[in-house]
Amino acid sequence: MASEDVKMKLVFVNDTNSAEIVVAMTTLVSDLKTRIQEEFWPATLPALETVERVRLFAGGREIGGKDDDTKNLRDAKIAVVTQGPTPVHVVPVLKTGNPSGGGATSVAKEGTSGESSQCFCTLL
Repeated sequence: MASEDVKMKLVFVNDTNSAEIVVAMTTLVSDLKTRIQEEFWPATLPALETVERVRLFAGGREIGGKDDDTKNLRDAKIAVVTQGPTPVHVVPVLKTGNPSGGGATSVAKEGTSGESSQCFCTLL
């Protein structure tokens, strides 16, 4: 492993699978996501046909993003762990079946969905 390489431990959310991968810091985020989908995608996760995009998180920050996948890992300022592999959480964003809205499924913010919250907290 060269000094410009980073060893990552891919942790797939809501799944028990993980994998290790070594990539160069000059690798584009989009290329890393493609490689994960082609070589490391667990059969227990939703089929790739149902996935709109993949989100990657390391050190509490998203790597790339909708419009930032053209950066390389160095420019994305990935937090590299020096002792052992760098944990990278892999989050699939599923396609919606809504023909009018299209796009990815998203979580509605509290109070914007028109449904009441289950929280009975009182703000003082």
